[in-house]
Amino acid sequence: MKVIDGETAAKTYDFVIDNSNNQPPVKLKQKGLAGAETVDLQASSDGGTSYEDVYEAGTQAQLSVTNTDLQILAPGYYRLNKGVTAGGVTVSLSTMANA
Repeated sequence: MKVIDGETAAKTYDFVIDNSNNQPPVKLKQKGLAGAETVDLQASSDGGTSYEDVYEAGTQAQLSVTNTDLQILAPGYYRLNKGVTAGGVTVSLSTMANA
């Protein structure tokens, strides 16, 4: 499912991964980022009121030109945060079973 579709403007997309329904892990995939452009993955520890950047082993979790895919394995409240880009950027979200 496309959650950001050919956008050049800044955009956020909030979503929830809920293991209580046995939802499998989620895969994010980007197309269209250029240069140093990124789509940052953020998480909320307060039920979606505020969000902070996600880091793993000291590295920020983000989609980029060289990192076109991300996998989210833990349940929680998440946000994709895309800044203004030179060209249209598309981000797709799918369960690992359907990726």
